[in-house]
Amino acid sequence: MSAARITAALTELSARRDSEAAQREAEARAAEARQALEQAEQELRAVKAGTRTTTTTAATVPTPIRTGTSGSYSRDELTRIRTWARANGHQVADRDLPSKTVLDKYAAAHPAAPARKAG
Repeated sequence: MSAARITAALTELSARRDSEAAQREAEARAAEARQALEQAEQELRAVKAGTRTTTTTAATVPTPIRTGTSGSYSRDELTRIRTWARANGHQVADRDLPSKTVLDKYAAAHPAAPARKAG
């Protein structure tokens, strides 16, 4: 084998090695990005569902929210109602009382839930 062929083969092997190392680095960065994206998507789903964790203690008693003539719901009840409503195709805000229509449909879907006075 001539020196020129040996040099060309070594150059090709070095280039292949560098290329493979660059590919491995890019794959590692892509894997990290996918993992960060998955985590962000989980957080987004939790925020949309209204189940984002907070720093409240387990001993905290839910604060009732005054709803005028519609009765009162605790924050936990409203969270459950909003989660159910979103899962069933209703649009509800993250704050304030859901519409009477949504509340009525939730009550109909959950007969074991405590009945609220109609307004």
